[in-house]
Amino acid sequence: MKKITLIMAHASDGAIGHQGGLPWPHHPEDMRRFREATLGEAVIMGRTTWESLPSPLQYRHNIVITSRPDRIDKTQADAVKSIDDALKVAGNSHPFFIGGKTIYSQAMIYVNHFLLTEIHGRWPADTYFKVPFLNHKTLVSQEEWKHPEDASLNCTFSEYQNAE
Repeated sequence: MKKITLIMAHASDGAIGHQGGLPWPHHPEDMRRFREATLGEAVIMGRTTWESLPSPLQYRHNIVITSRPDRIDKTQADAVKSIDDALKVAGNSHPFFIGGKTIYSQAMIYVNHFLLTEIHGRWPADTYFKVPFLNHKTLVSQEEWKHPEDASLNCTFSEYQNAE
């Protein structure tokens, strides 16, 4: 079975977004792990997530799900109308769903692997998502990480897969 991954960072209360960006300050360790996991692979996202990026994610196959594919610059990303189409366009690469909330919700029936970062602090947010039925997944690994200067950015990195 092909590995299809949901990769997400969230605050302890499930916050994943605030005014088109992340709720918390820059988190270099989470970004490093995201980059290492997705490098060379397909990253699938919704239009709002795409528009929140300063530029396309380098060295990855950027795929944007949108009702208006004609509005996405074809030199920067492939644009499709559905998750099924995104997975087809991803081809043989390992697809990662990277956000936002609507894409995460719709992708749950396809995903069999989860890379989650729970950042222990709380910040103002307007978008929330928690992976449903996580207690029915198999925990593969878990690591606590302490921020050297800001305890609110301490986090837990967890990897889950669907129970066999």
